[in-house]
Amino acid sequence: MIALALAAIGFAITGLFNGSLASLIVGIILIDFAIFSAQVANQVRVFSIDPSAQSRINGIYMLGYYIGGAVGSMVGVKAFALYQWPGVVVVSIIFILLSAVFNSLAKK
Repeated sequence: MIALALAAIGFAITGLFNGSLASLIVGIILIDFAIFSAQVANQVRVFSIDPSAQSRINGIYMLGYYIGGAVGSMVGVKAFALYQWPGVVVVSIIFILLSAVFNSLAKK
């Protein structure tokens, strides 16, 4: 959840200070750190399911990872075409919030 919060903060910074190079740098650093932190945490969680099936589990995990990236890219391009960078920020934060809700419900 910390990684999701950092990613949302990173996008919010780039959206609030649109056009500022400093906000872009800070936002990208936060988003990058958050995404890679989440990926490491998720892989640890996934690999602990069945240590004898790590290759298969990793294949399924990476398939979902790249499908999610493709869908996010498609929606992001459409948001940018319609609303420029603020649209991308809003869509990204919506995806992050959906992920937080899904993670909180899946833990119960």
